[in-house]
Amino acid sequence: MDAALSLNDPRVSHMHATLEWRGGPFMLSDASSYGTWVYFGIQSEAVVPRRTECYLVGSGQIGAGCERKDGSPLVSFSVGC
Repeated sequence: MDAALSLNDPRVSHMHATLEWRGGPFMLSDASSYGTWVYFGIQSEAVVPRRTECYLVGSGQIGAGCERKDGSPLVSFSVGC
């Protein structure tokens, strides 16, 4: 199954990132020009997978194109067992 999410912000690339389920964990693959920031739980420091991959576990937020701040494009996630 395929799905798409559009974010209307100049920092978000046409094909910014992909999410793929690999039979257990979900994998986020960054393909952007400006970067992707992944915040897990309540942590303030982000994991920044520049043109690489990152497992999504638990819950958190994905910042597309810039760090998490007022007005930045954010997507929340929650991955259950």
